[in-house]
Amino acid sequence: MPFIRISDEYDDDGKMLNPIVEYAPPEAYRYQDFKEDFSKEEKAMLELLRSIGASELMVRYDGGSDEGFAHAESVRIHGEKKSLGDAVAALNTPEKVARLLAKPNPYLNKLTAELLLEETLEELAEAFAVRLLGSGYGTGEYELAGAFTANLATLEMVDDLNARPADWK
Repeated sequence: MPFIRISDEYDDDGKMLNPIVEYAPPEAYRYQDFKEDFSKEEKAMLELLRSIGASELMVRYDGGSDEGFAHAESVRIHGEKKSLGDAVAALNTPEKVARLLAKPNPYLNKLTAELLLEETLEELAEAFAVRLLGSGYGTGEYELAGAFTANLATLEMVDDLNARPADWK
């Protein structure tokens, strides 16, 4: 469930003063119905993750003012929670990397295999966040933060109800 922080006071640098933290309960938060398909690279990453026994992708999101961000946190592989580094290491074979580069992409083609895999995992995390929260999430006169787990077989996303923004007091 997203945590939302609102204030009408900001300092000269745009930092929120005297924030009020509000928790949106399940029945009050309207998730988005997202109909667009994943990009070719995102679909390839989903298939690659499944090929190494990955079943879940854990994602954190945050945003406020003019931007929203999603970050891949970890991957469940064969029932064990693994770091992104472990997932990248398992994916880093010439055959798997070649599948991500099947469609020419001037930016991705310049990356090392490790950076390509990390970047594509981050893009997949962002794609899931947009499907859950809607495009433009985290933009507005508030701050937003939370976490969820994406099931890589069903594409269902489940909120982490215990996720608290670390830097909010």
